[in-house]
Amino acid sequence: MVKHRPLRAYKKSCLFIAGMVLTLACLLGSAMAESNTLLILDASGSMRTQIDGMSKMEMAKDAVCEYISSLPQTMNVGLIVYGHRSKDDCADVEYMVPLGKNNRDKMVQKILSLKPTGKTPITVSLDKAVTILDKYPGENTIVLVSDGKESCDADPCALIGKYIAEGKSFVSHVIGFDVNVRERKGLECIAEAGHGKYYPADNLKGFKVALESVSKYQPPVVLEKAPEPSAPPMTSGILSLQKTVFIAGERIWLHFDTVDNYEPKAWVGIVPSDIPHGEEKINDQHDVAYKYLNRKKTGDMEFFAPGKPGRYDFRLNDTDKNGREVAYVTFDVIKGSATLSMNKTRMVCGEPFEVTVHPQSYLCPKAWVGIVPSDIPRGDEERNDKFDLAYKYLGEKIKGTYAFNAPTQPGQYDMRLHDTDNHGSEIAWTSFSVTKGSAGVSLPKTEYQAGEKIIVSFDTPVQLAKNAWVGLIPSDIPHGSEDRNDAHDLAYKYLDGKQTGTFEFVAPSKTGSYDFRLNDSDNNGNELSSVTFTVVDASASVSLNKGVFAPGERMWVTFKSSVAFASNAWIGIIPANIPHGSEDVNDDHDISYIYVKGEKEGIKEMAAPTTPGVYDVRFNDSDNSGKEIASVTFTVR
Repeated sequence: MVKHRPLRAYKKSCLFIAGMVLTLACLLGSAMAESNTLLILDASGSMRTQIDGMSKMEMAKDAVCEYISSLPQTMNVGLIVYGHRSKDDCADVEYMVPLGKNNRDKMVQKILSLKPTGKTPITVSLDKAVTILDKYPGENTIVLVSDGKESCDADPCALIGKYIAEGKSFVSHVIGFDVNVRERKGLECIAEAGHGKYYPADNLKGFKVALESVSKYQPPVVLEKAPEPSAPPMTSGILSLQKTVFIAGERIWLHFDTVDNYEPKAWVGIVPSDIPHGEEKINDQHDVAYKYLNRKKTGDMEFFAPGKPGRYDFRLNDTDKNGREVAYVTFDVIKGSATLSMNKTRMVCGEPFEVTVHPQSYLCPKAWVGIVPSDIPRGDEERNDKFDLAYKYLGEKIKGTYAFNAPTQPGQYDMRLHDTDNHGSEIAWTSFSVTKGSAGVSLPKTEYQAGEKIIVSFDTPVQLAKNAWVGLIPSDIPHGSEDRNDAHDLAYKYLDGKQTGTFEFVAPSKTGSYDFRLNDSDNNGNELSSVTFTVVDASASVSLNKGVFAPGERMWVTFKSSVAFASNAWIGIIPANIPHGSEDVNDDHDISYIYVKGEKEGIKEMAAPTTPGVYDVRFNDSDNSGKEIASVTFTVR
């Protein structure tokens, strides 16, 4: 879940970056050619996920805020965002900021306002980007930032390949942010099809390095190579295996020997045994995997057994251009076998649990166990892959225990184990049920003054997911939906695996009725409990040791409030002609400020402005869209 960072924090850390440009690729074109870059930014629901205590969306905003000031003002830059408005809409793609040179501030504002919400329609986004760039002459670049694979039943790699084949002029780069091996393969394909590069990033530091690498990218210089002298066709060869039966996905070492000269593109491939032998062209049409010999006459090649059980051949071919097959060796692929056990089979939404894999035969590192709704027909790994809600690879473990969280919606589910992720087989399963949990949330009183500190207590009978959360929600928002609560919360705290405890919040500046609502997850979860309270106006006073000061003179500010405000309540010096009332307005115009830090009364030292004029000292109850509650006027001359 991504929440808005306090506005003041952004302004004090990065508002000074004037003329910021939000683009993640600054490929420097020639002096004559316009450089046009479209950034596609992922704002799907998965960008709520936290890394090192910070959401991916916050990291993206942070990295961009620090980085973008160095990019050239001569570049045309635009912004496309997906997944930011609707939870289940595969058309949720917005051309948010059109290409231009004077749009930097607007792009920053748009990025800072994003809240991750929905799906990952990468293909629709790329289609929109290519269509837009096709109208612009010059050097066109697409930079896609995504933390996952396409989720809208489309093939973005095929789309990019189609446009390149049609002669569209652009380069596509991809930054894969905290993606797994399965997702990375699809994102790498997009970059490769668009003649660009793929840049991995696993955390905030890695994201910044990826951005810098994109900006420094230079297209490779292609040098013409003299044609290699032709060689006589290869006429013989020997292929050998240490065994002839392999488990799906198992590593295979193939040994080859040949005494003949041959073309550089002679190759060995895995071909189903029922394909007729003899013609290289036919083998090429049906190979499952292949590798070139690269003029080696002997050696060992690493392959992995196909995921589909059956009989296969390694076939040696003398070239990849209408050549012929010169040798083969046959082997069989069988399904892996294993059993699954769980430490519990009844749980509440979001509850942590463990599943243990007990292999009875070799399982490859790409074997995986995942949560699949029980109503999905069993048996087919590809179908399970399409519908899994969460999964983990077994890696190199012979036997292992894997931690999961129960799905966020009640129902019947399976843990399903597969021997590989490449057209493999489901080899074991066990079922479990999920019900809606229960919890309690309470307050010591039901009325608070605006800006007052609030201590909220919570209690859950069972441990919920770490991203279960308590949020501050206006009471007029309908109850029940975690997604709706997430869209309207004013502040929130994660339970982080705790079953009981307290959280500190701050009463909103606006008077009215509010709830604290406890939700079992931040990913389409459920509201479990709530408690209501009322906010009334607070009062405060502020005074000065005198009414007229010399430029830069020391000032003593005395304040007193009816309640201990939050630590980010602040006192600031504002020109007297600025309208009163809004903390946001005061924040935009303050000359200097100090935080009250939870004190109900005290005396603070400040310095008078250096420019003569009439000013106010204004007391504000918060630095996050709060309100002004007291002021005093003074003169500098």
